Amino acid sequence: MITIPGYHVLDQLYSSPRSLVYRCTRQTDNQRVIIKMLNADQLDARRIMRFQREYEMVSSLASEHIITAYGLEKFQRSSMILFEDMGATSLDHIVAATRIEVPQFLTLALAITAAVDDIHHQEIMHKDLNPANTYWTKLYHLYA
Repeated sequence: MITIPGYHVLDQLYSSPRSLVYRCTRQTDNQRVIIKMLNADQLDARRIMRFQREYEMVSSLASEHIITAYGLEKFQRSSMILFEDMGATSLDHIVAATRIEVPQFLTLALAITAAVDDIHHQEIMHKDLNPANTYWTKLYHLYA
């Protein structure tokens, strides 16, 4: 697994050709965080600038349904975005592991709708809303 100075990597949550997402503990204060970074194969200037714009957009959002971005830190030749870790699980993992009953499904559908509504009211369109980057806590809170 990857080594990130100042962080203890607990788990890789997501991997794609473009980005990697890890659940970590920050060593200075033992706070759990989610770290998103560009895949090392994707480190051209255009993608790095787009990643920094993603951080600027996410950090400007205010909603109970949207995960909080703590900051943007330099990592190797790129940057990484630090997010709060609510202990949530991605929807694709939940669907693969368990059957979602109708009441839970309806709660989830309403939460997704509220999250998308919050994002759109802040004049941002989520271009990659999918089960792999939609997180659901055991308390049925949704984070997109």
